[in-house]
Amino acid sequence: MRPDDSCFRHLRTSYNIRCLPGVALVTGANDVVNPAARRDKTGPIYGMPILDVDKARNVMVIKRSMNPGFAGIENELHYDPETLMLFGDARSFLSEIVKELNAQAPVHA
Repeated sequence: MRPDDSCFRHLRTSYNIRCLPGVALVTGANDVVNPAARRDKTGPIYGMPILDVDKARNVMVIKRSMNPGFAGIENELHYDPETLMLFGDARSFLSEIVKELNAQAPVHA
């Protein structure tokens, strides 16, 4: 078993993101990553299982707009000063991110 296998098994069962590396990259998700599901007892998504991406050290969200999700509420994560919001097409952004990471990767002989 690789060291990260237990982490991913835990993630699948409890939606706990703390064991992932320091970056959470969210593409297009809204309600399923909204911390209001944990905090706002009067909100329509309170108690809904979510991915705790707000607990990651670095959060990047790629969305086309700031429109609310299915529940019709704003996502608190989008207003967190630690969240980097990227607006546009996720495929284009991810392609550019992969190019940059590949360009920065050390070459092994």
